Amino acid sequence: MRMSYRMPTQIIFGSGTIRDIGVIVQDKLSCHKPFLVTDRGIEAAGILDMVKESLTGIPVFDEVEPNPKHKTIDRAGEIVRTLQPDLVIGLGGGSILDAAKAIALLATNPGSIEQYEGREKYKAAPLRVLAIPTTCGTGSEVTWVSVITHTDRKFKMSIKGPQMFPAAAILDPDLLITLPAPLVASTGMDAITHALEAYTAKPATFLTDMFAREALRLLFQYLPRAYVDVQGDREAREGMMLGSLLAGLAFGNSDVGAVHCLAEALGSL
Repeated sequence: MRMSYRMPTQIIFGSGTIRDIGVIVQDKLSCHKPFLVTDRGIEAAGILDMVKESLTGIPVFDEVEPNPKHKTIDRAGEIVRTLQPDLVIGLGGGSILDAAKAIALLATNPGSIEQYEGREKYKAAPLRVLAIPTTCGTGSEVTWVSVITHTDRKFKMSIKGPQMFPAAAILDPDLLITLPAPLVASTGMDAITHALEAYTAKPATFLTDMFAREALRLLFQYLPRAYVDVQGDREAREGMMLGSLLAGLAFGNSDVGAVHCLAEALGSL
């Protein structure tokens, strides 16, 4: 049997861990000039304020849309090249985390993001990324891929490379408290799809199967409860966040399948 598994991301999991972001950035990551990528929904939910309390004066780019567009990434890339931060923080769902990875790449490489479509097309290592998911379905906090929509070509580009794994990920289940029930359902089903496809994909291994099976167990157990009462059911929040993480650990080293291939083709239209 031959098997390979890579996971360089430091995972920090637990309710309330968002409050430790200042210590994590400065002490664990030794960074002192972070740049924050998010969207206005996160700001409206009050989650951004938690970060600003610990990282006062942090510059914020909040213009990322669902299925982030290449022009948005290019615009943010120009900003980070000017500011020259030492860390990019992604705070939000999968679109935000993918955007943060792409922006971190442009911080250290010239040109536009479409020039880096494919595997390891960058020459300089991207800036380090701290990923903070606020949904229970992305898995992007532990993967080496950024998916960016090229609106002119109506195509979803995959930008990938081993140095695009986030340096660290803060997974705080309490960030799900403000997640509306329809988003609990849709992001939870996305995580289930990640686990199912990772388990059935040809590159699957013993390790990815182990993560996929445990992810499915947690997600099937806790998704109905989280949908009904994500705010009041702490155990369900923790189960969903952990299940989403494990699904990411599965498909990040296995692969996704037909569902995501169809979603990328149709979503780009």
